[in-house]
Amino acid sequence: MSSVQPVRQPEEAPFFGVPPAREHVHVTEGMAVNGKRVILSNEDGFWYDMRAAGRPFRDDEGVLLVWVLSEADWYCWMEQPEGTIMPYDKAQPWPASLVYID
Repeated sequence: MSSVQPVRQPEEAPFFGVPPAREHVHVTEGMAVNGKRVILSNEDGFWYDMRAAGRPFRDDEGVLLVWVLSEADWYCWMEQPEGTIMPYDKAQPWPASLVYID
């Protein structure tokens, strides 16, 4: 006979209410966003499962940008030895006005 206890069914579990809706925060200058999950706005809608890599910065034209890469590429980079330079071939600068913290 197995000693595994049956899992409580949802109808037997206590109800603590619905989690609050997330408020997506717009990225601004000086914000510490390195490693945060972000949502990118674009002409096709929104891209999820992305990570910010570094602080927002300004390009030569003064546009505020954020380096972003996919979560998969982010975790591959995080598994590298400390001090490994970010894979800029995988990351891309994205206008901060179109980046939201998830």
